[in-house]
This record gives sequence, structure tokens and C-alpha cells, in this order.
Amino acid sequence: MDNLHEKHNIAVYVGTFDPPHIGHKIVVESLLLTDFIDGVIIVPTYKHCYKNNISSYDDRIKMLENMFDTNIEKELCESNNFEINYTYDTLHILQEKLPHSKLYLTIGSDLLQKIDLWYNRDIYMNYFIIVICRDTYPINITHDFIQQLLINNKLTIIGQELPFSNINSTLIRKHIVNSKKNNLIGIVPSKVLDYIFNNTHLLEHYKKYSES
Repeated sequence: MDNLHEKHNIAVYVGTFDPPHIGHKIVVESLLLTDFIDGVIIVPTYKHCYKNNISSYDDRIKMLENMFDTNIEKELCESNNFEINYTYDTLHILQEKLPHSKLYLTIGSDLLQKIDLWYNRDIYMNYFIIVICRDTYPINITHDFIQQLLINNKLTIIGQELPFSNINSTLIRKHIVNSKKNNLIGIVPSKVLDYIFNNTHLLEHYKKYSES
């Protein structure tokens, strides 16, 4: 994270990344092509607040490292030993580490649709939010919280006119379980696919995952 201290506007891209796929890579590339984002920190969820069947943190870190040549934030979550990894805790700790930077929480519009389920959502008014439009998850700009964000210039929407393709992680995992590696070429980077298919424990986990 040292190379980010001089950067002012940083996108904090959070997600389970299980597994990471080309859609995630396109989001990062799109962020770096904007005229206001100087850098991206990728933060895989350590312990999800309601999903208990995601693959191991270490496996997801290694898959991300096989896909990205950028900042994968792992020490932050490991050192704080989160019982549950709430995003606002992650943002708070990152802001302490990068006091001179403006942090932009980056999420897909699918997560924004669940805004009524966000824990302590008003805390997020302390940060800026970038929403990546996904083609099957329209944004309800009339929602009261979204209105607050817009009024306070805290919300940036990317891909509103041409939404990003909604790559289905559940379907990806089913193809993995059914050994349909060829079906995933161009969707999951080859290094990530090689990692998955070379690790029996991960394949077994995805089999169990697909049945749950």
C-alpha cells in the first residue's frame, strides 16, 4: 500500500471474488481510465456478514493475485481478525492508513439494490461511492439514501448508458464443478482457471458450494 500514499483519489473495490472473473478485471480497468481515480485497492471480503459458504480467504487472494497486477489488500483484514468483515470497518481502517486520500467505495449495482439491508448504512455518507451498473440490476435513484448521496455529490455512477455485462458467478462455479473448463475461456482468466483446477480442495469446496 506504500505506493498509494501519494495518490489522492483511491477506489476501494470490495467483493467476495469467488472466483474472480473478467468482469472484475474490466471494472478495475474502467476505474483506472476515469479522469478522477488515481489508484485502486482490491479488498476481498474476509468473513462475510451473511454468506458462510465462500471459499477460503487464502484461495481467493491467490486467485486475485493470478489475475491482477495491483494492490490486493490482505494484511488489513488478517491483522484485524474481523469476526465479521463489515465494509465500513475496512474503509475506516484504510482511511487511517491513507489520511490524505479520498476513498471511493466501489460496488456493483446488484449490491446497491440491497441498500436497505446495509448495516449502519448512514456511516457510508462519510465516504464517496462509485456504483458500477450491471445490466440486470437497474439503480433506483428515487431511493431516499441514494438521493442523499446524489444531493451531497457523494455518488458516481459508471456504465449507466451502457451497463456492464452481468457475469454470473454461480454459473461459473457450476461449470467448474462440471469440469467444463472450456466454457469459461474468456470469462475466467487462464491463470485463475489453472489455479482452481490444480487445487482439489478448491474444486471440492465449489462442489459443496453448488449444492448449498
